[in-house]
Amino acid sequence: MKKLMAAAAISLMSLASAGSHALPLAFFDNGTYTDPTRESALLATSLGNLGHTTSSFSGIAAADWTAATAGKSALIIPELDNNPLHPDLDAGARTSISSYVSGGGALLMFDRSGGESQGVLNDVFGYSIAGGTTSGPLALNAGAGAQFLGGPASLPYADATETFDLASLPAGAVSVYDDGTSTAAFFVPFGAGYVAWLAFDWFESPTPAEWEEVLGRMLDRVAGPSDTPVPVPATALLFGSGLLALAGLRRRSR
Repeated sequence: MKKLMAAAAISLMSLASAGSHALPLAFFDNGTYTDPTRESALLATSLGNLGHTTSSFSGIAAADWTAATAGKSALIIPELDNNPLHPDLDAGARTSISSYVSGGGALLMFDRSGGESQGVLNDVFGYSIAGGTTSGPLALNAGAGAQFLGGPASLPYADATETFDLASLPAGAVSVYDDGTSTAAFFVPFGAGYVAWLAFDWFESPTPAEWEEVLGRMLDRVAGPSDTPVPVPATALLFGSGLLALAGLRRRSR
C-alpha cells in the first residue's frame, strides 16, 4: 500500500511539474481563412489544456503581425480551411512574420488543406514544401530529440490528417513522425527561431490524446525555454489524482 501511494504521489508531482510552464501565444484567427467555430476553437482548447495562454488577432497587415507577436513565445496559425492566406500577405507582412521567427520566435502551422499551409511556408521562408501521400504508420523518429522521448509511439490518422513529402522539407528539418516517405510533424531552425508544422487539422472531436500531447511537446521543443518540462494534458493530471484516490480507498478498506 505504501508503495502504491508513493508511486501515485510521484506520478502526480511529475505530471504537475510537466505542465507548470505556460507559454504566451499569438493566435491568428480570421474567418476569411480559418474555421473559428470548429478547428480554431478546438485547437485553442487543446492549448489551454496544456497550460498555455492565447491572444487572438485577425489582421493580416505587417503591423498586425508585428503587434500580435510582440512578447509572445510562438505564433499559432490554425488550419487555413476556408481560403488561402499567402496570396493576401504583402511583402511587409511576409517580412514581419519571417523577422519574428528569425529573431527567436516560433511559428506553428497545421494540416495542408490543398496547399494553404505550404503556400505560407514557401512564400514567407523560401521553402519548396510539397504535399505527401501517406502509406504506412506515422511512427516516432528516434532522432527527433529529447522532448519527444516518452511521447506517443505513433500518431493516428485523425480527421483530417494530411502529410508533407519528406524529401521536400528544407535543409536542416527534423521529421518527428513519418512513414518513411511523408511527414506528419516536423520542425526546422530559421535564424534564431523555429518553423514547425503538424499534419492534424484539429477537426475531430474529442481531440485525439496523441495529437494533443505532441502539440505540447512540439511547442516545448520550438518555443519553450531550455529548462521547460514537457507540457501534458489536464487529463493526465486527473489520472495521477485517480491513483492517489485509489490508494486512499484501499487503505481505508483495511
